[in-house]
Amino acid sequence: MNRTNSLTVAIVPFVFFSAAASPAQDERWIEPRCEVLPMTKELQGQIVQLGDGSLLTVEGGNPIFDKEKRFGAIRISKDEGESWSEPQTIYDGPGPGIPSDAGVLVRTRNGALVLVYMDLSTYKWGWDDAKGEPHDDVRLDVWSIRSLDDGKTWEDRQKIFDGYCGALINMVQTTSGRLVVPVQRLLRGPGRHAMCAYISDDDGKTWKHSNIIDLGGAGHHGGAMEGTVAELHDGRLLMLIRTVWGRFWEAYSEDQGLSWRTIQPSSVPACSAPGYLIRLVSGRLALAWNPDKMGRQELSLAFLKNDGRTWTDPIAIARDEGQQISYPHVFERRPGELWVMNRWPPGRPPLRLRLRETDFATIPAPVKIVAFGDSTTAFRGSIKKVYSQRVAEALPAHGISAWVVNSGVGSSTTREARSRFERDVLAHHPKVVIIMLGANDSAIDVWKNPPATQSRVSREEYAENLSYFCKTLKTQGAKVILMTPTPFRWTPKLKELYGKPPYDVNDPNGFSAPLAEYCEIMRKIAREEEVTIIDLFQAFQDYDRVDGQSVEDLLLDGMHPNDLGHELVTELLVPEILKLAPKDTPEIRRSGKRGGS
Repeated sequence: MNRTNSLTVAIVPFVFFSAAASPAQDERWIEPRCEVLPMTKELQGQIVQLGDGSLLTVEGGNPIFDKEKRFGAIRISKDEGESWSEPQTIYDGPGPGIPSDAGVLVRTRNGALVLVYMDLSTYKWGWDDAKGEPHDDVRLDVWSIRSLDDGKTWEDRQKIFDGYCGALINMVQTTSGRLVVPVQRLLRGPGRHAMCAYISDDDGKTWKHSNIIDLGGAGHHGGAMEGTVAELHDGRLLMLIRTVWGRFWEAYSEDQGLSWRTIQPSSVPACSAPGYLIRLVSGRLALAWNPDKMGRQELSLAFLKNDGRTWTDPIAIARDEGQQISYPHVFERRPGELWVMNRWPPGRPPLRLRLRETDFATIPAPVKIVAFGDSTTAFRGSIKKVYSQRVAEALPAHGISAWVVNSGVGSSTTREARSRFERDVLAHHPKVVIIMLGANDSAIDVWKNPPATQSRVSREEYAENLSYFCKTLKTQGAKVILMTPTPFRWTPKLKELYGKPPYDVNDPNGFSAPLAEYCEIMRKIAREEEVTIIDLFQAFQDYDRVDGQSVEDLLLDGMHPNDLGHELVTELLVPEILKLAPKDTPEIRRSGKRGGS
């Protein structure tokens, strides 16, 4: 391939095109259960939903193809995308780092808009066919910028990747709150592409990157390209990676994107084009992509089966013989209502489809379970698997496919938890909710100056908050499992911090004395609200009474369960979930003949 052709191949995946002056959309074959969305030509970027239900997209900032829209801007629609506001520039200062629509966009659970984009204003590309290497001056950096007021103002513009990147496909926020975006990078010796992930734990304010996923290979399209990521039921992340080898490769992360250790060919045949993964509100994991049979001329949809390893057969949703329909983007406008769009090629109208998840999903939705708690529930680097992960792994053997959402937040009291209850629990539409709170409510901060004399949350407020959680969830049809916190044991560090009255350092149970009273309150609320309770406080103490065993065997640091402790929690929790959660039953609307090829 000569330099001119290489330049074209390198540029085209990164740009959205409008539908102006192109053949009619109805020349394509569209699966009959899909509806063409009445969108205007201004729509060019990915879509997010704002807090008031309106839609926001990014356009422009791509001087290679659109000299008039040098700076990236946002547009907002209040009528389902039929019309869009005038553009509002994101940043119009000097380069580098000019925002563009060649990026990915999310709105976090805290309401922050985060845009990760390629700075095409500084783009350089060239490939030496004889050497099999890129030119020395190739450049396509990745930047990020964020808005805390739904796009009115933007801040924290920064370069997060210095080098040459391929197309950015998607960015997700995991159940732990972490942002994860796959980023392609160009390697040399021989010239090839590789993947990594950039992650942020503060809504895009700061970033760090994972290890590099290098599949080998050689060439301007060799190696690992244009990954797409989603969170699995058990909290692991799955990245599907574009290759030239007739199928996606897959990489798994067990630490929310910081490291990728399991890397292998996937079971998904694919042409050399990226796919798009999305975790739906139902808990199903969907994939839009171009299977290898017709290449980029056919766009298909599939769902991950309950074993978490294989996929349903692809269902074609659009076909354009002799033309491409590639670089898809899937947006869940409302629960179960999917908008499928594409970003490539030029000269053809962009695909804008609406479909119902239940018309195409041939597998039952998993049972949605939310684990709502504090640092004992939250993911922890020093623990191999917390109880939410262990439960997700254990339930399939009992006939239940479950998505266990971990909504644990360190230092959380019921007061803080109530402030995020809508976002971290109700928004997931759960069938079962596990509530483990109280350790922080009961804490008396004697280390403060002056020392505190009362618990952080009063007993009366603690009881009222627990009652509120139970009543609200029951009203919405969710089953509730309360779990008392696990007991504490003194360590030298804890004695140094908390070893003052009213705590008794001479009593092995002295650090747990206030907590024991809060556990009794939880037992009382469980009786009043007629919900299930698992008494971990008592279970850990019972473990301590067996000869040769100690509560300390179950604790990491005198406060938090270790892996053995989380295993015990799981053993007690799974039987109670089995009593409450329905076994796999299809939730599928059979409407019409299945399309595709």
